[in-house]
Amino acid sequence: MKPRPYGDAKSMVDDLIRMAGGHKAVADRLGLNVSIVYAYGDPAQEKDMGVSRAAALTAPDNAVAAEFFAHRAGGIFMPLPQDKSSELGLLTSDMARESGEALAAIVSSLLDGEVTQDEARVDVRELDDLMRKAAALRSRLMAIAEGVGA
Repeated sequence: MKPRPYGDAKSMVDDLIRMAGGHKAVADRLGLNVSIVYAYGDPAQEKDMGVSRAAALTAPDNAVAAEFFAHRAGGIFMPLPQDKSSELGLLTSDMARESGEALAAIVSSLLDGEVTQDEARVDVRELDDLMRKAAALRSRLMAIAEGVGA
């Protein structure tokens, strides 16, 4: 397959397939021939997976499509944790650690005076991890505020 541009639809579909168990697993799950599933992620092929099939592969542990569409819409996708019983101190500690790691990655990227595309991609992943921790902390605090969890 030809290389896919970073962040394009074929790249997202290929990541979605990989996270859903690979081409064979997706072909079995969707009742398709594996060559069709390969074509979905191949930029040289016009075959399109379609939203309903992408939705069928989307799950809490495979949010690739949700992240892609949120980015295309000018935002980010940040899933909220389902477990509202996490210990507040642990969530706060995790967020503090992620904050340090994200800032360290950005500072490291800036040491030579410019941030490369590869460095920016790593930095974005670090910031995404930080925002997930912030969402988890927010979710827990909201549960307490709403009287759902003490």
